[in-house]
Amino acid sequence: MSQKRALIIGCGIAGPAVAIFLKRAGYDPCIYEAKEVHNDYTGLFLNVARNGMRVLAELGVDEQIRREGIEMRAMSFHSSNGKYLGTIGERSGEPQGYTVKRGFPHQVLREAALREGIPVEFGRKLVHMQMTDRQVTAFFEDGTSAKGDFLVGCDAFIRALASCSCRAPWSPNIRG
Repeated sequence: MSQKRALIIGCGIAGPAVAIFLKRAGYDPCIYEAKEVHNDYTGLFLNVARNGMRVLAELGVDEQIRREGIEMRAMSFHSSNGKYLGTIGERSGEPQGYTVKRGFPHQVLREAALREGIPVEFGRKLVHMQMTDRQVTAFFEDGTSAKGDFLVGCDAFIRALASCSCRAPWSPNIRG
């Protein structure tokens, strides 16, 4: 019996993380990213809380984040109108997470996926997909396509799904 092929749409943070976990579980993932090239300097900052750090530890990349990041020992939360909601941690306590430049976890996770033998294909913007009871075919803007046993949408995938003609038991709710 051959490995099940997983099509991963998006090479931000979620795509490589999901691909690595699937590879370790015995699947054959391939990551497809719409952008032509990666930009490890995109965005501003990202706070990675303790639960996120535990996931990154499972993936073997947490130490890179710790070295590059700024420790967050305490975090205060406020509502959108400024009302104080609470604080976790203490200034003298253990880190509640780390603040890193947004593109850094993208780079670290993409490189980890490549080390695990997971291909990453850039310039592959999903425009359509077809599902049967046995497989899914992803069609890309450049005219190419890929077949797999299942597809996992990461990052802005939901926008592409909204334009796909496939049977889904739910309607996409697009935000942002």
